[in-house]
Amino acid sequence: MNFEDHFSELASTYSKYRPKYPSKLFEYLASCCSEHRQAWDCGTGSGQAARSIAEYFENVLATDASKEQLEQAPKHPKITYRVEPAEKVSLDAKILIWLLLQLQFTGLTLKIFILK
Repeated sequence: MNFEDHFSELASTYSKYRPKYPSKLFEYLASCCSEHRQAWDCGTGSGQAARSIAEYFENVLATDASKEQLEQAPKHPKITYRVEPAEKVSLDAKILIWLLLQLQFTGLTLKIFILK
């Protein structure tokens, strides 16, 4: 599968103007899980969602195929950023498969994978 990179050239602008997600979204996502040890933000971009997820989870793996996007993500003690496409993510095979939630936000599909 080829990665269609639409945002790397605009990474600094993207992170500056990307809308923020409502805090109630992350409160709801966290309420769906009985444990809060680890979450995976797939396609994190510049980490906006990962920072909010980190308020509810001990560790967040935030992955994106774009190195340039991840370079814009601020460091956070609970977040590990990795340059990895979704189909080749380096997750521990023993971790239970994910709860997948999709929602429409500003015309884009946001996918957040929460690992128990």
